[in-house]
Amino acid sequence: MVREKEFLVPFRNVRIGGRRTSLRFEDEMWDALHEVAARERVSIHDICSVVYHARPQDRSFTSALRVFLLNYFRRAAGEIRAKEQRRDRVTPPPAAQARRR
Repeated sequence: MVREKEFLVPFRNVRIGGRRTSLRFEDEMWDALHEVAARERVSIHDICSVVYHARPQDRSFTSALRVFLLNYFRRAAGEIRAKEQRRDRVTPPPAAQARRR
């Protein structure tokens, strides 16, 4: 039997423009937020402030932050794929291209 405690999503505090607020996020989302902050060399509070002020007014802050994180990692995955595709392309050396002509 699954215990109810396993479904609890923790509240943690963040600062938005210097003002403390609580955010309810799954542990995986907290990990993602911390990873983005480390990659970008900013605090989680900086990210939260930017997302909070840039979000559409009809979207909750939590939802906007989830969408931000999803889009961030989608862009990162796209950059990795593009680098892999460039690396995997085989370009013949100039001498081989000259022989074809």
